Parts: sequence; structure tokens; C-alpha cells
Amino acid sequence: DTETALRTRTVGRLRDHYMRQGKPLLAACCHLAVGEETQALATLLQGHEIELATMLCNLRGGIEGSEEVYKLAAMKLEGLRNYQAAQECLRRCKSAEAGEQLEQMAARRAIRDSEEATDVVYLSSGVPPMAELRAKAAELKGAAGAAKTLALVRVAVLAKQYELALDAGFSAMKEAVEANQEVAEARRIAKWLCCISLLDMPEPQRLLLMSYESYFASHDAMAWDFASVVSPLFNFARDRAGRLSASAFPVSIAQMIVQEAQYHAKHGPLPQKTMELVQSVIGGVVPAPDNVKQDAHSILSKGLESAEVRSRVRGVLPYGWVIPSAACRRAGVRSFITGQQIQGPEFWLNQLTPDAPAAAISLADAASGRGAAPSPPPATARSSSSRDHARDRDRDRDRDRGSDMPPGHTPQVTRGGPTSSTAEHRDPPPQSLHSSESWARAGGEVE
Repeated sequence: DTETALRTRTVGRLRDHYMRQGKPLLAACCHLAVGEETQALATLLQGHEIELATMLCNLRGGIEGSEEVYKLAAMKLEGLRNYQAAQECLRRCKSAEAGEQLEQMAARRAIRDSEEATDVVYLSSGVPPMAELRAKAAELKGAAGAAKTLALVRVAVLAKQYELALDAGFSAMKEAVEANQEVAEARRIAKWLCCISLLDMPEPQRLLLMSYESYFASHDAMAWDFASVVSPLFNFARDRAGRLSASAFPVSIAQMIVQEAQYHAKHGPLPQKTMELVQSVIGGVVPAPDNVKQDAHSILSKGLESAEVRSRVRGVLPYGWVIPSAACRRAGVRSFITGQQIQGPEFWLNQLTPDAPAAAISLADAASGRGAAPSPPPATARSSSSRDHARDRDRDRDRDRGSDMPPGHTPQVTRGGPTSSTAEHRDPPPQSLHSSESWARAGGEVE
């Protein structure tokens, strides 16, 4: 009805206002004031207020999305070595994934402990003792199948039989990627292998694990549409896989470039760096079979055609989106240069006149400096005519004084400004330059 629509608009505007000011707590309170607890929880997560979101879940149980909040809080508490509080957060979750995360935290916590100390840690997390885990690993060693392999990797990591876990895990992940199967199980295997200290691995296994983890994470980012981290994750995977032998990692460098380009092509123009990588595949700089080169050529052709259409319609292509941002998306704030919604911090431009509209740019716009630069807001007619009148008056006064000077006289001009009235008149500095030093840098000095 009308009342509900009015309340929704009002709360949404207040929320956006406080989020633009960097106050997610006040933005969440706008939703709590009208009983919208789910929206308040989402607002706190958007502002990275994990502690406040956890407190809200504790006070108001049963909120949708509370389990994800507890998982994030557990990860943060584990980093602070507050294991007891992290365990309490995970025990509030009912999913099997939370139970697996609790076991993985116990494995990371006891990685350097003795067997007796490890059993104590495992007991507090509900994990069987080391002796039972070793016996279970011996039973699963000869089993086949993806589920059995995952169980073997889990038990072997908990039993600290790291060589067995790495061999079985790498074989299973390679088979899953080569067969283009669902990589959910392979992703879980990679998470278990990440519980092993990288310092305890030989360099080839360490590089291979980082390649798999970053490659799987890049596909997760594409599935969740986290565009800002897709390219960095692919870059990391290509860098680590490039240090291995050609047959060690099942995905070639060229294939990862094509996968990254396909994602960006679906969501807009290709970034400049991605376009250069695609050109390296087409030109043979990066070794690739013919089918991969054809895919790269098709992506580049479509990207150039769409760029040509945009350049005809919009005149100048926006470059602000090229720089990724890991910050949350700010609702309701659009860039004055590109017109796109700003991700991350925004910068509000100084108003030259009180009547000028408020305008903001993104961090990418400020850093690139190549976007469609807008003209400054026009001054009012009154201020323009006043400035013209003052300029004409000073010019007449300078002409009158110059007629009284003897022939051949040259006015003296010193550094820091003219000393005679015949020096060239300059407009006063704009309001955005507040100091004399800034005015001098902008061209106020007369040489």
C-alpha cells in the first residue's frame, strides 16, 4: 500500500545517506527502527561490521543469513587466536560446512603440537583422537571415488599424515579439472590441503596447491559476480602455474586467459590488461592450441566491435571501472564522470558556486585521470557580469596610469606578483584553491 511504499522509500534514503557517510551502524539502525532485521544484518555485513552483526544475531536469533555471519566471525576470531569464541560461533551453525570448518580450525591449531596436546585440542572440537584417525586413514587408503578421496584427505590431514593427503588430493583435483566435472568436491579437498603448513611442503607441491586454490577461488568469484577479484586471482594462478612443469597443472596459461576474458566480455568492455593478454595468445607469445587461439580471437573481435559502438554513442569511453576495488558497493552514488555506480570510497567535488549540483567521483576515476572530464558547473550570471565589470574597470585604470609614465619606461615585475598596475590582470583564484601556495601553483605568479 501507499504507507508501506512511503516507509520503504524513506528508510532506503536514510540508509543510503548514512552509508555514503561511512556509518553502517546508523544505516542498520534505520532498518531496525521499522523491524527489518534481515536488511539491517545485510547492511552491517556490507559495512564489514562483523562484530556488530554477530551481536545482532545473538540478540535476535533466527535471522536469515545469521549462519554466514557466525562463519565470518569464527574466521576473524581464529586470526586473533581466540579459539574458544570461534568454536562457540561455529557451534551455533547447523550446517555440515560449519562442522567441517570447526575440524579444519582444530587441524590448523594443533599443527605444531605433540600427540597428547593434539588430542586435547581435538577433544574440545569433537574430533576423534589421533590413534583412531590413523586407523581410519589405513582403511580408506585403498578406496576409490571422489567421496572416498575427500574422506581420506580429511582423515589424513587430521592424523598429520600430510604426504598421503597431498598425493591423494592432487590426484583427485587433477582428475576433476581435466574431466570438466563439478569442482565442488575438489574445492573442499583444496581447503583441507590448505590446513597443512606451506613451509612443510616441497616447493613444487606448494606452488601446485596455490595454483589450485587460486584457480578454484577465481571460479567462485565469477559465480558470485565478484568482478573486482577475478583478474587478481587468475593472475596469481597463472603466475604459480607458470613456475611448474607443463603437465603439472591441468589448465594451461592460455586457457586461463580465455576464461578470464570470457567473464569480462559478458559484463562489459574488456579491461586493457586482459585485452593485452588475449592479444598475446593470438600472437603466439603465450603457447596455445588452435582452438584456444580461435576462442581468443572471437572474444577480442567482439570486444572491439562493442567498444566501437560505445565510442560512437558516448563519445569517450569511461576508464574508471578498469581499476578493481575490493570495497563494498555503495548504493545510490554514481560517478560524475562515468555515470556508473561507485564501488569503494567516493570523493565529493568542491562546488564552485552554492547553486552547483553535488558531484562525486570514484577512486578509479581519480587515479586514472583519463575519463570523460566534465566541465565545471557554470557560474551564475551575476558573478560573471561582476567579474567582467571589475576587469574592464582595472584595464581603464591601468591605461590612464600608463599614459603618465615617461617614454621608454618599463614597469618592474617581481616574483610573487606585479608591482605596477600595468602588469597583466588575472582573475582571482577559484574557491577550490584555498591557499596562496595553491594559487601560485595554478599559475598566479607572473615571471
